[in-house]
Amino acid sequence: IVVYSTATYFFLNPEITGPLWDVAIFRYIGMLICNGGVPYVDVFDHKPPIIYFFYALGHSISYKWGVFILFLLLNIFTSILIFSLFKKKQLVLGYSLCLLLNAVVLFCSHKIAYIDIFTTRYLVMYLILIFCAFSILQKNSYAIHFTTGLFLAIILLLQTNEVLPAFVFACFILFYKKLFPQKLRALAWVFFGAITVVLPITIYLYYNNALSEFFYQAFRFNFETYVPIHEDTLLNKFKSTYASMIVLNLHYILYAIGVLGALLFFVKRNISSVIIFLFMGITFLVQFYTTGLSNNNYGHYFFPFIGYALAFMMVFSKEGLFDGSLLISKLKLLLSITAFIVCIGYVIIENKPFEKFKEKQFENAFSEIEKSISFEKIKNTKGTFFSWEVGNYITLNAKYNIIAPTKWVYSNGLIAPYFISNGIDETIMNNITTHQTKYVLTYQLPNLHNRRTFLEQNYTHVFYENEGINIWQKQQ
Repeated sequence: IVVYSTATYFFLNPEITGPLWDVAIFRYIGMLICNGGVPYVDVFDHKPPIIYFFYALGHSISYKWGVFILFLLLNIFTSILIFSLFKKKQLVLGYSLCLLLNAVVLFCSHKIAYIDIFTTRYLVMYLILIFCAFSILQKNSYAIHFTTGLFLAIILLLQTNEVLPAFVFACFILFYKKLFPQKLRALAWVFFGAITVVLPITIYLYYNNALSEFFYQAFRFNFETYVPIHEDTLLNKFKSTYASMIVLNLHYILYAIGVLGALLFFVKRNISSVIIFLFMGITFLVQFYTTGLSNNNYGHYFFPFIGYALAFMMVFSKEGLFDGSLLISKLKLLLSITAFIVCIGYVIIENKPFEKFKEKQFENAFSEIEKSISFEKIKNTKGTFFSWEVGNYITLNAKYNIIAPTKWVYSNGLIAPYFISNGIDETIMNNITTHQTKYVLTYQLPNLHNRRTFLEQNYTHVFYENEGINIWQKQQ
């Protein structure tokens, strides 16, 4: 398991540079928290807080390798938990599911991007698997109820729209374990599990005067901007989601899990198998809806599908659907290991993911920018360097522990329609002036709200890169 996990992540991610949007903003806020900054106050973003605490933990380990190490440990822990689930009678099934988990991550990730770019849904996938395996292994009913509360609260504060399918799945697990909380004490344990996550985060945000901003940025902002813009019928959302799955060849997950569910139904022919089959269908339908909520079905949106598919496979296994697999021979075991090695070789040789997504413009730009400014001299200082075009280059702030002078570091052209009309550019200019910011980076600088005029009056143009990257230094 350790070898498979290490191989999968190492070949996908030999070096995490994080020159892309999600990594940049996550890494910046992780660095900011480690240096006493506060999410939602010192930076604007529309993600719930757990993702930022995850990156803060990674940053505290290592700027470059921290998140990589956390994912590696998470993958190993999940694999061991799955393995433990089947170690008594169905050792091969545990082995096969762990192998499948790693192989799926390998193939899906290299088609999307670096493994840490879309951390939120990776974590959702692992949470589903951990919750499922732990609940099936656990004998103590109150421990399962407590874990259910933990699971739902973490999902809510990690990727809010994913809480709907997570709730359906949690109900399924409680049904499967015959533990629907009919008594007040059981409900209290679910509540206690949820409050264990929610309370400390709420206290942290309240203490740092970030609670109201958190509600606006992580909830209200999303539903006022992203969702209404893409209003569509439920059927069209399903169609759009399914079309995106086909592009990534992930629709086969639905076929496989549907066939396995039907087999369970026809083989067992009891009320339990019928309800499992129904829960499975409802879970995937709700997941379809949440995935297509904004009609922006990017590849990383589908990792929860993988988590639910593997989780239901665990249940099918425990229901004896795969008993015949116990007859697997050593030869087949050897062939499966060989196949996995071939998978890794295929990704490395044919797709070269770590070359494909390290776009030259970012490599060259980062190198040239770091040469143009003596970053070592301004490292660990507050407010000396501001990347106006945050999308990619705020990574430099994270790398050199430089907290930007304004929280509006998210306000680049990608979401300009939501900000420009609200005068955010003027706010940024005032913040830059107040903090006497020494360096400002811009990318393909547009003439918005006199931004160019402001820079030309107060800063000297000291660097220009062919891709449109500009460095401005404050006039003496």
